Amino acid sequence: MSNSFIALTKNTSILGMARIVEFVVGLAKIKLCAVLLGTTGMGVFNQLNFLSQKLATFSLLSTGEALVKQLAENVDSDNSREMILSALKSYVILLAIFMPFTLTVLYLLSQKITLYVFGDIKYFQVFLVALAALPVLIANSIPFSLMRAFKDIKTI
Repeated sequence: MSNSFIALTKNTSILGMARIVEFVVGLAKIKLCAVLLGTTGMGVFNQLNFLSQKLATFSLLSTGEALVKQLAENVDSDNSREMILSALKSYVILLAIFMPFTLTVLYLLSQKITLYVFGDIKYFQVFLVALAALPVLIANSIPFSLMRAFKDIKTI
């Protein structure tokens, strides 16, 4: 057998095991949530996850893709280190500008969004949890943008 076949088999096994573990943990999480939250709670929990992801996408306004494009275009240039630091600084500044604006707009529309997404105003506090999670989700986008820019798939 060739070395490439052995390497492919090894990598596939490792990634496959990770997927199996992820699947089992996901099932355990679903069961635990169902037992603790009940049917209605699970629906609210899933809506919360969905809303958090959509709010993060809205808040980023494609700045992550712009960072990836800028870094990927200049990855082989002589001053790539300075360019990376400059792009990263610009990205953080843009997020610092967008975040207060986005959070303000979302808070002003919070009751309408709560009614639309959850169907009842009694879930307003759940919406506030999604809003509070937004800065963490957005900060999480920075390392993935850098890795995508350098096509560092192995690290991802």
